Formats: sequence, C-alpha cells, structure tokens
Amino acid sequence: MPRRYDLGKRLQQKDDTRRRIVAAAAELYREQGVSQTSMAQVARRADVAPGTVRNHFATTDALAQAVADHVLDALRMPQPAVLDGLATVGERLRVLAHEMGSFYERSQPWYRIQQLETSPVRAWEEAEAGYYAAFDRLIHEALAPMGPNDGATAVVAAMLQPAVFATLRSRGSTAAGAADLIADVLGVWLATPLAAPEERALRR
Repeated sequence: MPRRYDLGKRLQQKDDTRRRIVAAAAELYREQGVSQTSMAQVARRADVAPGTVRNHFATTDALAQAVADHVLDALRMPQPAVLDGLATVGERLRVLAHEMGSFYERSQPWYRIQQLETSPVRAWEEAEAGYYAAFDRLIHEALAPMGPNDGATAVVAAMLQPAVFATLRSRGSTAAGAADLIADVLGVWLATPLAAPEERALRR
C-alpha cells in the first residue's frame, strides 16, 4: 500500500511540474512571442532545472504544441452542443455567431501574438488546422436542417471569420451587436429566393 501511495504521489508531482512548465511557457509567449522564447527562459519562469523541461518536452515544438492545446482548451472553442434544441437554421446561426464572437473576444491576445510571429510555428499551424476543422464541423451542424449546401457553407464560413467581427467592432458595434448583424445578414441571404440556378451560383 505505501508503494502505491508513493507512486501516485510521484505521478501527481510530475503532472504538476508539467502544468507549471506549460503555464510558464504560455506567459512568456504572451510577453515576447513564441520564437523569442527559449527553453532556458521557460525553466527559469517555471522554477525548474532546464533538464526538467527537456524531460517533459524534448523539443521547442513539443512545448509549443502543449501550450497550443492548453490555450485552445482554456479559450473554450464552441461545441456542437450549443445548437441542441434549436430547430431553424436562423436560430442556429444566431447562436453560433454569438458563440464565435465571444470566442474571438477571448482569443484576441493570442491572435495578436500569432500575427506578430516572424516565422511559422509548426505546432501552432497544426493547432490552427485542428481549429478550422472544428469550425467547419460547427457550420455544417448549424446548417444541418437545410441539407448539404456548399455555397451556404462557404458564405457562413466567410461571414464568421474574425476579420468580419473585428471590422464591425472597429465601427462601434458591441460583440453581441456584431454577432446579431452577421446573423441578420446571413438570415436574409439564406431566405432570399433566386429565380435561376445561375443567379444562385453568383450568390454562392
């Protein structure tokens, strides 16, 4: 029994150290960027030996990946469950617009860091690819009541981009107001009947 207790305690200490290293790296990334942060700096901030950082993360990419996973988890990417119980596409898009707007508000500091990076961060590119895959799944789920529609999917994806929210916010909209404007525009566009398939294609 004592041995089992000691093993559990050691595993807990290892997990705590790992979390402390990831938190320290995240702080440094926010302060000075990913490419400007060294393993030695992370070790000092986490108050551990450099070798301890290497034991947990063999490369800077592995550490950057862990931070990216931690950040996405903390920012709480919207999940398809937010659409549960909503029958109409209009309702679903409005909720999704508000959820994505809130997500972008929470993400602003990290988005700015990514934009300022002078060289690509491979681990963050992989995290970004995962984000866009989740984003596409949300849109498909929101549009599910109307069936497959590539044109509608593309328009909704374009309208829910961070740049659209940022433009509306820069012109005086609140976060909620920007989400409502986007949902209103999408609702009108999706409800507008078009006389001919070629006109529909132009709208796509």
